[in-house]
Amino acid sequence: VAVSKTYANRAAIVNKNFPNTSLEDYKMAYRWYLSVTEEQLTEEAFAAMCNIGQMHLHGQGGLTPDYEKAMAWYQKAADHFYPRALREIGVKYVNMSSKTSSLSEKKYLLGLGYSHLAMAAFRGDARASEMISKANNLDIPISDKTFVAAARRFVETKQFSDDIIK
Repeated sequence: VAVSKTYANRAAIVNKNFPNTSLEDYKMAYRWYLSVTEEQLTEEAFAAMCNIGQMHLHGQGGLTPDYEKAMAWYQKAADHFYPRALREIGVKYVNMSSKTSSLSEKKYLLGLGYSHLAMAAFRGDARASEMISKANNLDIPISDKTFVAAARRFVETKQFSDDIIK
């Protein structure tokens, strides 16, 4: 109970003052997030891992923005199927797919992206569900929409189909 209260207090300090959170508040929150991740594997620890990832991604708390460190922290939480982390990694892969000209690499990245988003949605992440729903309305090639349809089908039926990648 003490962990949850303290965690909630640290997160509230950062969230309440965002975007005007002081550097000291960020540093204090970062130290607390680290301590939580070292002590246990709980929802608070997974949320802390994501918060550390966010701080690295955006260079908060005096950190230099570091995409690779951010994704490594998200991956630690995703390894335990934490929905927010799965969503962040799914978004990473979908974004990476738009930066490649290789069709096979694009399909591979979209497959990874939408499978992570589908897992996040399945685990209750409303933002991931919304991203999957809105993806059909985006200006993406028809062949890429296969992955969107597969992700939507997974969320709706709770099962993957063998025809996801053709």
